[in-house]
Amino acid sequence: MAKLRKIPSIEQGLYEAFGILKDAGIEEAIKNFTGKKKSASFYRSCADPDEIHNINHADSLAIDFECLKTKGVAPMLKAHETLVVQ
Repeated sequence: MAKLRKIPSIEQGLYEAFGILKDAGIEEAIKNFTGKKKSASFYRSCADPDEIHNINHADSLAIDFECLKTKGVAPMLKAHETLVVQ
């Protein structure tokens, strides 16, 4: 069952990114952008509103960059913009 996430939230943006890129796309985006290898399960835990994990800013950019190339949207940026407006 899907967990409820606050909208807007970084967790929601990351959840949307997983819908676009899937696990392999998230891992590849991070590897290509930062040169680091991190598992998708770590980022899934960052998207979990019940967990206390913070996503690294460079990783957030990497994921948005790949989402922009894939679907033309940047879910993490959208979440940040909406949070700032609020």
